[in-house]
Amino acid sequence: MSAQPTNTLTLVSNDGVSVTATKAAVAMSDFLNDMMADLPEEALDTPVPFTEIDGQTLQNIIQWCEHRAVYEAEKAAFFAQEAENKRKTDELMKKREERAAKRRVQQEAAAHAAQSGQDPPAQTIIKDIDEQEEHVPNPDTERAHEYETRHVQWMSEWDEEFIGQLPKDDLFRLANAANFLAIEALLDYATKIVAKNMADMETEGMREYLNVKNDFDPEEEKELVEQLSWAEGRYFW
Repeated sequence: MSAQPTNTLTLVSNDGVSVTATKAAVAMSDFLNDMMADLPEEALDTPVPFTEIDGQTLQNIIQWCEHRAVYEAEKAAFFAQEAENKRKTDELMKKREERAAKRRVQQEAAAHAAQSGQDPPAQTIIKDIDEQEEHVPNPDTERAHEYETRHVQWMSEWDEEFIGQLPKDDLFRLANAANFLAIEALLDYATKIVAKNMADMETEGMREYLNVKNDFDPEEEKELVEQLSWAEGRYFW
């Protein structure tokens, strides 16, 4: 008997921490998703080592991916239902138009017969559509707008709270791991949190935060500040 396909993948960090991820969570990473597609089913039972990622970062990554996978599944189900509601609404409107057209033909035929002194033609009873029987839910425009704008907004409250509470070093490691694993949304969120954290910093504070050494002498730095004075107080995200 062939083994049942696994729905999870075990990842092992460079410090020996094992983290189990669902296939839905793994799909949030282009790197992991492509890797799973290339591996035979039986190989997915073997833990996958990652020498580039430590245990805490790997746990943070998978926690975010699991949460994101639930959100994406809910969004997909919502829009699938909205599409089905639209199909039913279009079908209902088509039926109403057909009934209205038939009713107009009958009325015109009866009017013509009356003008000509003829007996009215036999009428087929055309029933109105029962609203209760043919009920179609109204579109949830508020929720649809929320889903549509979520990706336009810089991040959801959950993402901001989860990523924003990370210490600086953990945040940087998260961003590097998201880049390595090709998790575009998480990398975007992490870098925006970094930018937000530096928004009110002076130059020296930014250097210290980013651990960047100042390799300008005083005259070069003064000249650079003068050249870029137009950008003072402006944000670029």
